[in-house]
Amino acid sequence: MKNTKISRVIAMVLAMVLVVCSAAMVYASATETAPAGEVTDKIQVVSKNANYQARTELMYAVTVDTEALLMDRNDTVYMLFWNSEQTGEDAYTFGTANYRVYSKDTEEVGHYGECYVFSSDGINACDISKPLYARPAVKYIDIVDGNIEVRYVYGELIEYSIADYAEEMLAKSDITEAQRNLYTDLLTYGAEARKLADRLLGN
Repeated sequence: MKNTKISRVIAMVLAMVLVVCSAAMVYASATETAPAGEVTDKIQVVSKNANYQARTELMYAVTVDTEALLMDRNDTVYMLFWNSEQTGEDAYTFGTANYRVYSKDTEEVGHYGECYVFSSDGINACDISKPLYARPAVKYIDIVDGNIEVRYVYGELIEYSIADYAEEMLAKSDITEAQRNLYTDLLTYGAEARKLADRLLGN
């Protein structure tokens, strides 16, 4: 039974990996330069999740203390994303992000209450174990003496992957057998996709 399941997963990979691994992901241009800004615990990622239905993506629920941060209607909450580890003085700042997702509205997220919810771009099957670097940020637009001033405040940097999420779910004692099979198959699918992609690329 187990071999049949793995064979089915491998067959799925063979059918799909050429599509999911050959297509280059498209990111919003991030050419804007910005000062580093301060880091605060008033912006927090309180929950991480994964969506693997229509497409595979990571999801983040972010709480923002708008009163403590003195936010107004001109200010915007962002989730910034990097595809690889960053170095240098401007690492993980607004201007260096590979892409950004913004939100003006919140939604109810379980016991966390009102949160800003963000989704990453789609993640290739062969990159399920590859970490994505993300952090929330508030972009302030202030009018000072008739001039527009922009500043940023950042939350904690999160390094996370689809595989991390699946392994966290498998570590729980209260998941069903169906859920356990799902997360196990997801990890197997990603590992096989990675192997095939490496072979196709000659790695």
